[in-house]
Amino acid sequence: MFRLKGGNQLLPDTFARLLGERVRKNCKVTTLTHDAGGVAVTFTEGPDKKEQTLKGDYAVMCVSPLMIAGIQVTPGWPEAKKFALEHTPMGMQSRIVLQAKTRFWEGDTLPSINLETGNSTMGLVYECAGEVPGESCVLMGSGPPVLSAEDALAAFRKFYPGHNKDSIERAIVHEWWKEEPLAFGCERHAFALGKLARIWPHLIQPVGRVHFAGAAYDNLPWGQDAATRSARRVALAIDGV
Repeated sequence: MFRLKGGNQLLPDTFARLLGERVRKNCKVTTLTHDAGGVAVTFTEGPDKKEQTLKGDYAVMCVSPLMIAGIQVTPGWPEAKKFALEHTPMGMQSRIVLQAKTRFWEGDTLPSINLETGNSTMGLVYECAGEVPGESCVLMGSGPPVLSAEDALAAFRKFYPGHNKDSIERAIVHEWWKEEPLAFGCERHAFALGKLARIWPHLIQPVGRVHFAGAAYDNLPWGQDAATRSARRVALAIDGV
């Protein structure tokens, strides 16, 4: 697994820093108009929610299908695209981080700490950054969107199958959606039975000069890999025109 030293957030942060004022953050898009000649996006910015419009040759929608549903698009999406956007199941979760001084599960003779728990509070736990030298370790997990660190730690102690249940020194829960409300619903779930043929590949295909990128628009299920792969696909498509 590849990571950036200092955290993967450095990747978009570096792009934003180099692009400077061309990046407008925390702007809510309200309308999108598109035709054969170009696109126009209307959005609000700042505490006074001043409405502005930007025009361009192309638009790339990098938000969840759930958020696209709140944008007025003219002309509307073709029926195949509309169905794909409306029937792509999206969700969200909090990120749980557990810190410990040692790889305590090895003392319990467990083959691995990577577990699907069946616990609704913390359904998944796995070791992260295991290649970093030292005895201390970091575990990561997933939980419901609203979760306290205390409840996450209690859930771990409940489902952990070994004896060293109290080895966790610290639990941290990142409810990222509170910081990024416009990124609501970014985790794509499994498609319902019988729906895939009507959703794929319409979900990822452009509509005229409007393209789609992000974790929802790739054949990987989610995550940074899916987001960067879809971004590359769109960049190559626009560059090749």
